[in-house]
Parts: sequence; C-alpha cells; structure tokens
Amino acid sequence: MIGFHVDGALRGAGSELQWVASRGPLFYTKGWPRGTSKNAPITLSEIVHPMAKKKSSSNAWLKEHRDDIYVQRAQREGYRSRACYKLLELQDKDRIIRPGMTVLDLGSAPGGWSQVAAELVGHSGRVIASDILAMDNLAGVEFIKGDFTEDGVFEEILASIGDKNLDVVVSDMAPNMSGMSAVDLPRAMYLV
Repeated sequence: MIGFHVDGALRGAGSELQWVASRGPLFYTKGWPRGTSKNAPITLSEIVHPMAKKKSSSNAWLKEHRDDIYVQRAQREGYRSRACYKLLELQDKDRIIRPGMTVLDLGSAPGGWSQVAAELVGHSGRVIASDILAMDNLAGVEFIKGDFTEDGVFEEILASIGDKNLDVVVSDMAPNMSGMSAVDLPRAMYLV
C-alpha cells in the first residue's frame, strides 16, 4: 500500500514510507504505479487512477449512443434524454396527460419524462418527480431524491401530493443489469 499527501510526495523504502512535505490527509491505493520504483517520488497524477481504459464494447456503445438519431434530436430540441420521445409518442396516441393534471414521475433522472410532463400540464398542473439519483432542477417540477419504496421517501411524496389526487403516474425505471437473468429478473419484478 502506498500513501500520498496532497501537498507533497511520498517516498517508499522497502516497507517504510518517508514523507516529502508536511503531514496531512492520505490517499491510499494498492501497489506501486506503473513505471515507478519504490524509492522514486510519487506524484498525485501517478496515484489517482484515471478511469480505467474503456473496453471495446463500451466504446462501441458510446459511439452507437452518440450516433442515435433520438439522442441527437433530443440535444437539438433541448430535451434531457432520448426517453422523452417515448412519452411524446404515448401522448400523441393516447393523450394521457392534459393541462391541469397532477403527475408523479418515478425513476425520473435525468428528467426527460418530467420535462415533457411539465410542458403538458402547464402552469395549472403539477409534476412531482422522484429518483434515487440526483436530478438537476426543472421549472415546474418538484424533485424528491430517494428510493420511493422506503417509508421516509414515500411519506415525503405523499406529503408533496397533499389532499389532491394523482391523475397520472409515469415511470421509465429499469434496474441496473448484471447480465445474469437469475439476478436481473427478480430486480425487474420488484419494480412492478
């Protein structure tokens, strides 16, 4: 294990470590950075690991994502995600959201559906959004961070709704996939 002081460098001599600079908080990592000897000074850039090199499948997914016409269209039209077009298509077909309604968006981050819902309900309606991930503020949307299956978050959502009934609940949630169906299927079923 090696350590690092933010204001200096660290030298290692066998199992003993010598500080070059004043003492302070340490950042630890396993092993020695590539290309350094145990007696060479170690800099912050050598210790703080940049993101691991992406696999070719990750690079292929990123390229496919960037080239997607809905991703490009969402960026051009100012939407937060390509998912907004799913809700817009449902809206064109079934007109599920109308002005003045109260809408709850579960699993809202990054906010594509909340953004569309806020436009559709207008100033006379309300959109309440909740997600375990943080979401940037959106005009006309009240955001509650947390897992709605937990009592505290659920109570916060109910308090936000107040005496008024919900008109529509929308959700585009999906669990993080592991690639193992024995794990992924129960996770997906738990959301229903």
